[in-house]
Amino acid sequence: MGFMKQGSQRPLGRRRTLHDLRRAARSPKQPEDSDQTLVQATDATPAQENTSRLKKRASTFGIKNALTKLRIIKTSAAPAEPIWTQYELVKRIGSGGNGLVDLCFDTSAGILVAVKTLTLPNPAAPLAEATILQNLGRHGNIVRYYNSVLSPPHPNRLQLIFEYCPRGDLLDYLDTLDGPIPELFLWHLFKHLACGLAFLHSRGIVHGDIKPANILLTAAREGERFSLPKIADFGAASCNPLPEIPRGHIGTPSFQPPEADYRHGPESDMWSLGSMIHELILGRVPMQKVRELETDAETWFGGSGREIPDGVVASGLYKEFCFYQACHVVERTRIDCPSEYTTKVYSTLLNHFMMRALELDWEKHITASQLWDLLPKLEAIVQDLHILGQPDVLDNDDNLEDRQDVNGREAVCATDSQMLRQLFERLARCADWASHQEMRRRGMQLLFLMEEEDHFAVFRALRDMRGFWGMEW
Repeated sequence: MGFMKQGSQRPLGRRRTLHDLRRAARSPKQPEDSDQTLVQATDATPAQENTSRLKKRASTFGIKNALTKLRIIKTSAAPAEPIWTQYELVKRIGSGGNGLVDLCFDTSAGILVAVKTLTLPNPAAPLAEATILQNLGRHGNIVRYYNSVLSPPHPNRLQLIFEYCPRGDLLDYLDTLDGPIPELFLWHLFKHLACGLAFLHSRGIVHGDIKPANILLTAAREGERFSLPKIADFGAASCNPLPEIPRGHIGTPSFQPPEADYRHGPESDMWSLGSMIHELILGRVPMQKVRELETDAETWFGGSGREIPDGVVASGLYKEFCFYQACHVVERTRIDCPSEYTTKVYSTLLNHFMMRALELDWEKHITASQLWDLLPKLEAIVQDLHILGQPDVLDNDDNLEDRQDVNGREAVCATDSQMLRQLFERLARCADWASHQEMRRRGMQLLFLMEEEDHFAVFRALRDMRGFWGMEW
């Protein structure tokens, strides 16, 4: 993975910044002689049948006429040859440091699939990404893996077969928006990614590269409003990594935590998740450039007195990563008060859980399983309050002017239990509490998520509330 020098100017807005990120991530230099690739034609009759079937299927996804009888595919880079005769090449849909991705049609299953092509440094050695995927199992928030195969006549080329997610990634989703990203979508995204990461971490897997480009979207589940997010690209993933061996340099530097030069574990994914929410809202990650060093990474590292920790892979990337960190500092920005980066103010509750993932002390990061315990219940309450036209119930009673910048100090001033207690008290005072039975039921669920002292504090604070104890529960 390459490292790009970031400019010293601040971004002017979310849209421009994310487009810059997209160009940086998706526009690698391509060979000049790769304007067209001719995929070899099959026998006439099978070719006509396959092409007809493919066109019929492809028209559903808006790519009708993507193939001709000879299937001449115009791309900016030569797509890899499709594996076996089972997969018909459609078009190139992605490229990056971890490989190339082509859209293919599975003539056996009758579905579109994504084929990721990797170059193996040693064909005799198993690839970590393929090994992890083969043993991971299925989960609704993980892109489904089908198969992997060495691609003849290229023995050093491995192709991984995945489900195709037609709605693109989070950057594609942002392109469809005319204004700020909706808060309801952020709760939806937060919940599903916490679920996916809890699944990975329970199996000892650290993804290592959570970012908008690695979150793909597919059709919404029944009863849900937004597309279903799925975690993709396990090129930087590791299984039961030793925490004292850093691996952050394998992922994307700007989404790695401050301790990534000496530690790596599940908490690294949680920082990346918080950074992604931070960037989606504000157009900037918390890790911001503050100075330009007039030297290169190799020279700087040699004069820094640092040593490469034992067990580190890709020592050159590690030096570049340490050089990157030397030029950047953490600048977290609250999302529950006005700022120069966004015109929309989000709820205090959402800000709290984003900041819980962005704790400076890695030992204080909220875990994926803790988030998964909380977010489904909180999202349901958030949805109800928006339907009732009372989203302000999600905010604390303090003034916007009292919400100070969090840089250089603790970002979280209340525990999760205290935030739940405050939310419950505001819900109990809500005018619709007495008449909205479902809201009462969801509010009562918060009691069982609180610490014991907050649980009793709720009843002490509300015991004199008129009509509260007379409700039917």
